[in-house]
Amino acid sequence: MNSLDMLKRILVLSGIILLFSTMKLSGQVVINEFSCSNVSAFPDDYGAYEDWIELYNPTAAAINIGGFFLSDNLTNPTKWQIPAGTTIAPNGFALFF
Repeated sequence: MNSLDMLKRILVLSGIILLFSTMKLSGQVVINEFSCSNVSAFPDDYGAYEDWIELYNPTAAAINIGGFFLSDNLTNPTKWQIPAGTTIAPNGFALFF
């Protein structure tokens, strides 16, 4: 991957961060980790090495994140909707590829 592609991916993930930072949630979910160049660390359920983002719920209550969106495309911020009813347990994590 060349440096321009890497910069594009970082900018897209920055957009994701901005999207989550502007959402009003009943609790405060934070971006714990992300990878925009996962080439061998964490395979997804299909054995592919995709970009990923890990969300963390630092509160003592479960937080419902269903209905919010994730995207790797700044021009399409609603590319993938988190399924209804998706929650992050207290002090829990959610990983999305």
